[in-house]
Amino acid sequence: MVKNINFKNSTKLFLILLILVPVFASFLVKTLVWDNPNNKWVIEDLYYKAKLSDKLTLAPIINQNINSLYEVNDASKLNSILVSKVATPKSNEDIINEVLEAKKTNKKISISGARHSMGGQVAYKDSIHLDMTKYDKISYESSDNSVTVESGATWKQIQVELAKQNRAVRVMQDSNIFTVGGSIGSNVHGKDVRYGSLIESINWLRIVNADGIEEKITPASGLFNYVLGGFGMFGVVTEVNLKTDPDTIYKYNVANIGIKDFYKKFIDLSNDPKVEQLEAQVSVSNDNLLKDTQVYYFEKTEEKSSDINRDVSGENSIWLRKLVYRISRESDLGKNFRWWMQANIGPSLDPKFVSRNGAMAAPFRTLQLEDEKTTDILQEYFIPIEKSTDFINFYRETLQKNNINIVNCTIRKTNKDTQAVVSYGKSEMLGFVCYYKIDKADTGKQQMQKLHKEIGKWLVENQGTFYLTYQNYFEDDVLFKIYPELNKLFVEKTKYDPDEVFYSQWYENVKNKSDNLQG
Repeated sequence: MVKNINFKNSTKLFLILLILVPVFASFLVKTLVWDNPNNKWVIEDLYYKAKLSDKLTLAPIINQNINSLYEVNDASKLNSILVSKVATPKSNEDIINEVLEAKKTNKKISISGARHSMGGQVAYKDSIHLDMTKYDKISYESSDNSVTVESGATWKQIQVELAKQNRAVRVMQDSNIFTVGGSIGSNVHGKDVRYGSLIESINWLRIVNADGIEEKITPASGLFNYVLGGFGMFGVVTEVNLKTDPDTIYKYNVANIGIKDFYKKFIDLSNDPKVEQLEAQVSVSNDNLLKDTQVYYFEKTEEKSSDINRDVSGENSIWLRKLVYRISRESDLGKNFRWWMQANIGPSLDPKFVSRNGAMAAPFRTLQLEDEKTTDILQEYFIPIEKSTDFINFYRETLQKNNINIVNCTIRKTNKDTQAVVSYGKSEMLGFVCYYKIDKADTGKQQMQKLHKEIGKWLVENQGTFYLTYQNYFEDDVLFKIYPELNKLFVEKTKYDPDEVFYSQWYENVKNKSDNLQG
């Protein structure tokens, strides 16, 4: 016999659930997502709209509100330093006044832009810190197609202005969020196979020196070759005049290539006169470590269609890209999923035709991270082209042996650079840009030091180099075997800045290593 259903009670239960379920779901979302800085992006990025005026940094300066100190860190979150003052100059007079104050009060000057150098270059304890991001005027010179910019301008700002003139920059990193001043200090390279490092693209620059005097420096000046790649040790760069190129329209291509065939294909593409920009990503899951590549190349065209991506915001499908990247940090399954997404879904998200400016506007916010326990760090190794296959085999074995969580590996071609005194481009090389997930605790540092003890030995034996812009996990003798020119940098600094007004944690660390080795 079927019992009568109490519809009145059922209605009450339904209404209670109708109220409680959303409340409980909201509680979970708030607790697990909104209240967790590392997960907050899941909601924020659904409605976030980037402005071209935005200056993105993964390392904002924090006012401690204690004894008027400020915490300055970099994107690695491993180099926290307290400074006594943060100044945001908007004119060269502001910069000169801060330098003169430093000399008067016996303080050091430290300098930063977007703060994405990861080797201690951005700050020094108790210094007067110059945050250059408000110092960013830009002026295009139609007479010679050059552009004059203040050092706090980002490459994105420059791209926006140059695009109006149908022009583009020659050399910059594969993201446009960084400042020109920081790029000069690191002497960056890009993915245009025709050019070497940034030093080739500069007509002249101005710096405020240790006496508080602004001076113009050209490539004919000996100091020029120290400033490029000198990490701000010779003064505050105020202005720079850059060469530009036409804002070429490219056809965007992706080729999936096994590592055995990669070398020949990559070099052939780099020698193809139609290909101007080129890079590759390598598989990083344990079961397919460094065995497959996805080669991205941009061929110049005469395309006139209106269906051309000229966007320089770097916000293409950012929510999805960030989700896939986060998943790949956590497991091999996630890495395989990301590789599949890049090969099968990526081509449908990326435009078929893109301007030169648009091709260099990488979606950098993908890498935003607020994890309390782990961080992602960059390293870059420059390998002579003829040794690249040997390096890949050695590197795969070394990563596996040390159980390293490598999240990404990108390969770019770099040309020889003998102009900069401290140069990573000592021959024609392939740059392996590698991203690692490590613990913030000492275990992460120890793991990286162990890995780089082996990598350092290989680099010395095979005439390779590494990028000084990132955390130095190499042994002291390896550092100076690869970069003996650092001692020339220190000697020149002593002559040009005898009171060592311009200072950073990187400079102190490397100079101390040099002193220890010499005596």
